[in-house]
Amino acid sequence: MQLAANAMKFTRDHDAIRVGTADGGSTAAIWVEDTGPGVPPGDAEHVFGRFARTRSDDHSASGAGLGLAIVKAIAEAHGGTAKVTSPPGSGARFEIIIPTARSGGSTT
Repeated sequence: MQLAANAMKFTRDHDAIRVGTADGGSTAAIWVEDTGPGVPPGDAEHVFGRFARTRSDDHSASGAGLGLAIVKAIAEAHGGTAKVTSPPGSGARFEIIIPTARSGGSTT
């Protein structure tokens, strides 16, 4: 939910937001992708930090910069990861990737 909420908060009215899942066999992914402004180069490595804001954030948007840090903590609690890919000018794709029961990973 947090990834979708972020996409809605940081995209414009005409931008597209897509939500999906992927089964990688030993992993499962939940992703949210948008066609908004994306994450500026150099900010992707910091965007999951506590109180993180990107240089392009509209600081009138509400929030304390904790949402993605919580997303990352939840993913890691399940033995997984959270990541973002954002080619310049092409929106962003945020993913949570967790091991599946087939991989012997956490099922909680």
